[in-house]
Amino acid sequence: MLRELANRRAFWSLMLTRVVYAVNWYNIASIFSQIASDFGTRVSGLGLLTSSLYLALAIFQVPGGLLAARYGPRRVSFLGVLIASSCSLAVAFSADITEAILLRFAVGLGMAFFFAPGLSLAAKYFRSGAEGLGIGLYSSAFDLGGALGLFGWAVLAASVGWRQSLVTSGMLGVATAFLLLLALPKEEARDGFRLRFAEVRSIMLDRRLLILSFNLLGQGIGSTLVGSFMVFYLEDSLGLSYQFSGSVGALVLLIPFLLSPAGGRIYDRSKRVSKLMLLSGLAMVFGASVPAIGHVYAAVAATVIIGVASSVGFTVAFAAARETVGSRSEYESVAVSWANSISLLGGFLPPVVFSYIASVYNYSLAWLVGGLLSLVFVLSIVLLPRPPTKGESR
Repeated sequence: MLRELANRRAFWSLMLTRVVYAVNWYNIASIFSQIASDFGTRVSGLGLLTSSLYLALAIFQVPGGLLAARYGPRRVSFLGVLIASSCSLAVAFSADITEAILLRFAVGLGMAFFFAPGLSLAAKYFRSGAEGLGIGLYSSAFDLGGALGLFGWAVLAASVGWRQSLVTSGMLGVATAFLLLLALPKEEARDGFRLRFAEVRSIMLDRRLLILSFNLLGQGIGSTLVGSFMVFYLEDSLGLSYQFSGSVGALVLLIPFLLSPAGGRIYDRSKRVSKLMLLSGLAMVFGASVPAIGHVYAAVAATVIIGVASSVGFTVAFAAARETVGSRSEYESVAVSWANSISLLGGFLPPVVFSYIASVYNYSLAWLVGGLLSLVFVLSIVLLPRPPTKGESR
């Protein structure tokens, strides 16, 4: 009974931390109009702010996974949240867009250290046999925080200013870092464990994991473009209010907040990875392309479609990636971080391409190019091999 209570406390502390983590991820998109006014930049600046975060996330995912394998996910997740939250707070004191971009890179570094260890811990402390649901709830917590960041921080920034809003979210993040330290059970010493390069290499070159990751990259392109640019697009191109724009942008995360646990249960019961990820990926491509119509209804439809698709796609992908290591449970964080690292490349170059096309040509072309980039990688899932059965080697 005591162990069960400790597991519940650990799980829900991870959920709360994940909510605030996502606020610090997405709130920049909702307040960019104010940042742009202060720093004298436009959509290109938003592209660089977005890309710097995703570049760091992509670079430091695997190092974070390796550190978690060596020193334990509890220590590494605490360190990651502390770094991300402190640097997010520091963005509030940046003097120009260059400083803000560099600090957002540091935020991405910290977030990379938390994601995979946090996911492994969420699956560990949720009930046995329902790990997919636990991962779905982990995704759901991120979506709730992202919706709060997009909508709530737009309102907060309008009331107290963008700098004060970032101080608030940064301080909340620091508090959750120390909550993790108190709530997560201490891990057994790993003094006898040694990282083996051959094991790490075999995991990173696993064909099944690579194909899952490439499909996830395609889905990440669509989700990132809509999640990062929709609010500013509605304000800048369609001339809508920040309140309405923030509400529409929040849908892309509010919907998965409601549906991601269902995506996890679907995975627990069916394990039909190829079909689920192909359907969610094609929906993601359509959602990223439909804003090219240039109407508010198309923009709303895009956020709804992306929200529904990501409820299934991301949950299934990470649950399946975690299982590619088989009995080598110490390397779960490595597999998940490697898949996420590849997928996050969708948040690095595509936003720069999107913002360039939107600035030089128009938003309609930018949305269509984004959808095409997403499609190229989404289709890789048709090559996914079946998982090995018991008794087969990996």
